[in-house]
This record gives sequence, C-alpha cells and structure tokens, in this order.
Amino acid sequence: DNFFSADRKTKPVMAAAAVVVVVDACGLGEQTKQLVREPVRCALLALRRRVAQQNPGVVLRTAVVFCGNLPPSHAFLVRTLPFTEDTEATLSAIQACPYRGGGHTGSALADGLAASFEMLSSCTGTKHCVLVSNSPPNGHPVFSPQSCSGLKATEVCAKLAEQGTQLSVFAPRRIASLVRLYKAGKASVVVNPRVAQQPKWLILLAGLEADDITPPVQPAVLAAQQQELQQAQQRHQQLQAQQQQQLHQQQQQQ
Repeated sequence: DNFFSADRKTKPVMAAAAVVVVVDACGLGEQTKQLVREPVRCALLALRRRVAQQNPGVVLRTAVVFCGNLPPSHAFLVRTLPFTEDTEATLSAIQACPYRGGGHTGSALADGLAASFEMLSSCTGTKHCVLVSNSPPNGHPVFSPQSCSGLKATEVCAKLAEQGTQLSVFAPRRIASLVRLYKAGKASVVVNPRVAQQPKWLILLAGLEADDITPPVQPAVLAAQQQELQQAQQRHQQLQAQQQQQLHQQQQQQ
C-alpha cells in the first residue's frame, strides 16, 4: 500500500501536550473529510494556541492512527503515523488517506483507540485523543497492543480516562455507539453544538469549547455581513419615516 509505505512503529514522545487523532479509514468519505477540513482542524489549531499560551516555547505534537477492519473486508487493523510538531502535516495526511469503504460493518476502533493509549502512555502534560469516525466499533476486542489486549472499545476509553487523556468525538452522523464511547471516557460535560452548515454532525468535546471548533469569520465575509446589517437598518428607518409621514397626513385630513 503506497499510502502506508512509510508506516512504522512510533516511539513514545515526551511532550508538554500531545494529541492522537484516531481516524476511521473505512468510513473516510467526503463527509468525514469535511469534518477534518473544518471543526477538527479548528480544534487542533485551538489546542496548539492554548499550549503556546500556557507553555511558551512548547509546541503541540500530533500523531495519527488509522483504523481498518478484519480481513477480507480490509487489509489492516491499525496503521500509525508518528508524532510531529507540524499540525498542518497531520491534517494533510488524514485528507490524503484513500477511502476504503466497508464502514457499514464497523471499524477496528477498539484497536485504534488502544494504539492511541499506547502512544500517549509516556507523554507528559495534557493528552488528547480525537476520534473521527463514520462507523461504529466492529465489536471485536483489541488484538494488540498487549496493554489493552482483549478489551472492548468502551473499556479502552475508560483506560484512556484513567491515563488522563481527554477524548473528543467527531462524526458526520449521529451514531449511538460513538456516544457510548465518549461517555466511557468519563467526560464531565457532554457538549454537542449544532453546526449551522451540517446539523446532523455528531460533535462531542472534552478539553475543548464550542468556540474552538468554529471557523473564524473571514474579513470579507464579516464586512459583507456588516454592510447587509446597515442596509437592513436603513430600510427599517425609511419604513418608519414613511409610516410616520402617512400618519401625519391622515391626522391633517381629519
């Protein structure tokens, strides 16, 4: 597989903050990639800014875990891309992953989450796991690594919480089993902001705020919105003036 030709086992990274993005490669269609281009990208950039503000000189490190499924529907269970300080490179790698199909039968999310647990086990400071999926777990327990062997996906999420990792979930549709994974991660507050463009998205956050996943308004768009508001206010004032003039004329005629 050319895309994963550079795949290799990654060594634990000692960092002040680390994020592992667990991606469902079975369901990585255009809808899921739109999530990556918009709210997921905003979330990673927000975490990077927060780390820089809280720890000057420290850079957020990100890694990727791709989840496949059992043969013959898929050629792999899990593939990893190592930690990097280049957030944009991480996002580009996710976008470049080919769509494999087969997500209707589930994905090896338990193994992918277990891989993120292993990668974050030696990291210090804030730890985040961002699950991006359009499939439910395939129901099979973890095959590897040994630290999570035999566990179901919900049990791995509980181990992530014990590790101090904050789990967020992004999905292009509402999947009940993904909500259960999020709750198993022992998040204190469930946040499910409605995204105006895509109200069917499922977004569950931990260690992030709703504003963190909202793309900033571009200056040109903001200027157009302000101009439209001013025009609306002018039309309203003109209408009020016309109504007052008509009322005044009626009073004079009486």
